[in-house]
Amino acid sequence: MAIRFDELVSDYIREKRWHPSQQLIELEDGGVELRLKLSSLVEIQRWILSWGGQACALGPAELVESLKAAARMIQERAGRFYLSQGLKRPAEAYLKDAHFGYIQWGAMALAQNLEKAFPELLFQTHRSLAASQRRCRPLWCHACHRVTRESG
Repeated sequence: MAIRFDELVSDYIREKRWHPSQQLIELEDGGVELRLKLSSLVEIQRWILSWGGQACALGPAELVESLKAAARMIQERAGRFYLSQGLKRPAEAYLKDAHFGYIQWGAMALAQNLEKAFPELLFQTHRSLAASQRRCRPLWCHACHRVTRESG
C-alpha cells in the first residue's frame, strides 16, 4: 500500500519507523510517499484519516474507496452539525458535497436519505451565486437518474 504525505508532515514521517516493511520515496514537492506491506486495512484507514489533509492513500483501490466513503460520511456529519448551529451556508456546502459523493460512489440509499432530510438545501438553485463565481454546479437529475451540470 502507498500513502502520500505532504511537506508539512513529511519530516515527522521520515523520523519514525512505522513498520518493518516500510519504504520511503522522496517527492519533488517536499512530501514523501510511504509504502507498506500490510495484511489488513482495518487500522490503516483510521491512521490515514487522523492525518487530516496531510495524507492521501494511493493504493490499494479498496483502501482508497473506503477512505472516500468515510470522507462522505464526515461531510454529512459536518453538514448536520453546522445546521444544528444555525449555520446554513456551510451546512449546505457540506451536505451537497456529501450528496454528490454518495451518488458518485453509488450509495443511492444514502443520497436519497439526504434528499428526504434536506430537500430545501440540496435542490435550491444558486444561479446568481453560480453566475458571480462563473462555476458549474453538479445536480442530480431525478428524471434520468444521473448527475448533470448547471452552469450559471
